[in-house]
Amino acid sequence: MIMRRISSTSILLVFILSSTFFTNRIIGEIILKELRRGSLLLLIIANLLVPFIMFILKPIYEKTRRKQLNHMTIVDKSTPFYLIIRTLASIYLIFSLVITIYFSTNKLNAYFFSELPLVLYFLILLILTIYAIIKGRNSLIHISSITIFIVLTFYLFYLFNPTSIDYSNLNKLKIVTNNNLILLLIFIIPIFLEPFIFILYCDDADTPYKKRYLFFLPFIASILSSYTLLRQGWEFGVLLPFLNSPFIESSLYVRMGVYNENIALITLFYYIGSYFLRILFTCSLFAKMWNIKGVFITALLIVISCLATYLFLLNVTVFNDIMMNLFFISIFVLLVYALLITILIIKGGGKDVKSV
Repeated sequence: MIMRRISSTSILLVFILSSTFFTNRIIGEIILKELRRGSLLLLIIANLLVPFIMFILKPIYEKTRRKQLNHMTIVDKSTPFYLIIRTLASIYLIFSLVITIYFSTNKLNAYFFSELPLVLYFLILLILTIYAIIKGRNSLIHISSITIFIVLTFYLFYLFNPTSIDYSNLNKLKIVTNNNLILLLIFIIPIFLEPFIFILYCDDADTPYKKRYLFFLPFIASILSSYTLLRQGWEFGVLLPFLNSPFIESSLYVRMGVYNENIALITLFYYIGSYFLRILFTCSLFAKMWNIKGVFITALLIVISCLATYLFLLNVTVFNDIMMNLFFISIFVLLVYALLITILIIKGGGKDVKSV
């Protein structure tokens, strides 16, 4: 079978869609629930800094995809240093996969699939994921092409159906107190460091990365994400921490207090498409790091994650007890991973690798 060429723009879109979904629709809503409106300003600032981080990392992307870093090549993945990096990245990906499946399933079940048995829901998810994995890396590109169309349709509807601004809510937007500020800064670390995950994924492209795309595509995503955060702040005010999903609530009631059936369907497709893409991106990157062939290991990863999520959903209090620990461990692992990948770049930046 002839594999069609994959452009760097397609790879970048896959990453932006999957990363933005995780950092804003999941982590962002966890922050809103825990730290309320005081977190909105720093969340918006963090989102707006992402395109600059992507732009700064541009030389690293180029070095990686040209196979100029000795420890990052496919032919030399057995070095202890790279093994540590792969292990850390894998731990983060697995934890983020469980967190993604749990929170997304919780929201989809609460708003759209309350009558669907969880077992059947997870069975459908498993079958679709395995099918997409069997189809190979092009399935990610195909799904991202559909998802970007749905996302753009959603935002067009969302932007052109604004709610009235409650200035009393906006006036109370202030940065959280010192005690919570440290917690907030810890929470937003994944927003800053997810671009480092892209380094392990970027050399799949058949074309070089362009600076303008590495900046402007994440910039557009950050603007849209920041707008939704700000809009949730002025729409719901002190009610933010009491909502299951401020984002879905804000999209379903695009005019304050008026339910809109058209946007409900678009919101459902937006959530399912982004959710499914994040799962496939995680599985694809995990398989790529360990050079896994076939679908057994990847399917096993999904099965274990779904099983863990299912048990948590049956006993929500258990997950609430360990969720913070799970989240903090994943943040710490991501922080160490980003530090080591930076050291790797400095250490191996000048080395050329012979092609095999």
